[in-house]
Amino acid sequence: MKIAPLVLAGGRPGLFEKLTGSLPKTYVKIGGKRLYQYAADALAATFGRVYVATPYPEKAPYIYTEERGEGIEQAILTAETYLGAETHILLVYGDVYVEP
Repeated sequence: MKIAPLVLAGGRPGLFEKLTGSLPKTYVKIGGKRLYQYAADALAATFGRVYVATPYPEKAPYIYTEERGEGIEQAILTAETYLGAETHILLVYGDVYVEP
């Protein structure tokens, strides 16, 4: 069984708009890293790779999947085009702080 770890790093800035501008709240920097990067790093340490669904892709080390549309369901459907139908997706929210 193939498992693809996917971090959801999209959404709206909400209360973090003063810190992130128009970027999602997962892009707020804490300790020099974006919030979603903590979850992505923990998953990469376990799986060797990690996918990040976002409308604002950045540089490696992650594999970015373009987020189209609104909501979690659209992020997953878009990611499936990158991952393939036979892949099981381990979904992780990018607005949760995780220590690797």
